[in-house]
Amino acid sequence: MIEMAPPSFTYTELTETGRAAYEKARPTHDRTLERALADAEAIPELAPLMGLLHGVPAPR
Repeated sequence: MIEMAPPSFTYTELTETGRAAYEKARPTHDRTLERALADAEAIPELAPLMGLLHGVPAPR
């Protein structure tokens, strides 16, 4: 018998101060993520996954 856990969720509300901090951090985050993905692409076992991820449009 398989028991399923009840669904759960997290609710957050982004304040104007939080949004400003998020926007300020975005360029650094984007550069760091791109570097990490490029490093992962060099690992043969991860290369196919990275190829798929490059086809997913980035949200903005």
